Amino acid sequence: TEAILGPNESVLMYTDGIAEARAAFQGTSTPPPGTPSIDYGVERLLAFAQRNAEQTPRNLIDAIIRDVTAYCGPVPPHD
Repeated sequence: TEAILGPNESVLMYTDGIAEARAAFQGTSTPPPGTPSIDYGVERLLAFAQRNAEQTPRNLIDAIIRDVTAYCGPVPPHD
């Protein structure tokens, strides 16, 4: 795939480890039985990146890492 970026446009590449990072459930990354697991998700990543689009690439990366880490709670992301 080819794309031409215009002024002030950028590309955000990420691994599945970001999208599949799981919210912590009472100190564990495994939800209680019957509770659907809640991944960080591509939609949340996209919304976060759009809200923080004015940041430099390095600052955006750092902000995403902080947000994913906070989302996962006391259990670090598995990937």
